[in-house]
Amino acid sequence: MGTDLSGIAEPEPIRAAFDDVYYFVSDVERHQQRTVAKLDLINIILGGSYSAEIAGRRLTAWPGDVVFAPRGVPRVERNEPPGPLRCLAVSLRWQNPPRGLPFLRRDKGGRIRMLAEWLHAGRDLPSPSWQHIADSYLRAMLGEYLRLCLAEVEHEWVHEVRRYVQDRIEERITLEELAAHFHVSKYHFVRKFKKMTGETPMAAVRRMRVELARDLVLNTELTLSEIALKVGITNQYHLSRLFRKILGVGVQDLRRGRG
Repeated sequence: MGTDLSGIAEPEPIRAAFDDVYYFVSDVERHQQRTVAKLDLINIILGGSYSAEIAGRRLTAWPGDVVFAPRGVPRVERNEPPGPLRCLAVSLRWQNPPRGLPFLRRDKGGRIRMLAEWLHAGRDLPSPSWQHIADSYLRAMLGEYLRLCLAEVEHEWVHEVRRYVQDRIEERITLEELAAHFHVSKYHFVRKFKKMTGETPMAAVRRMRVELARDLVLNTELTLSEIALKVGITNQYHLSRLFRKILGVGVQDLRRGRG
């Protein structure tokens, strides 16, 4: 987001209460809604992409990103075809969020997703102590979000790269093309991108293709050959190999298990 960290107020001890957690899957078609929520919301993006305008600030989130939407603030949100948006949403009441808190962070290490999954796994427990346990998990989530905000900020440049790839996901994309578009040398582009994300640019391109293909496998009746063409992979055999390499599961196993 390119946020100036000096604009974030010094965090106080976190005072927050857990409300609910749920998995959300959007339609495959483009969908947009305007809302003003009565509760704070944290969205952990699992698949597809999420675009929003919150308090006049536009953002786009990808798998591995976390979006904080404060209550009482108008927002317009939408999914971006061809794949559906999949996310894990946590609603809460945060009494004292720091002023100037960014709305988008990369969940480096996956700790926020892990804590949200713990919340989801325990939501139906009959234990009378569950609310206290859930509040503890929630405070850990918010603490990690604050840590990510106060750590080195992932530059808007990374999101621009991802948007560029997403807009051309059906096409052949090369490292030379990416570097030229962003006006840097190939060496500088790889070094900068890997420093900010932990992966090389072309590894990110392959992962984005496979994540979109996974969504299409799970949510459409397209053949594997058709899916490969939609995500810019040369053929279904190459796609199958990438599925096993990146996701650790075969395409047919994934499709058989979607019900």
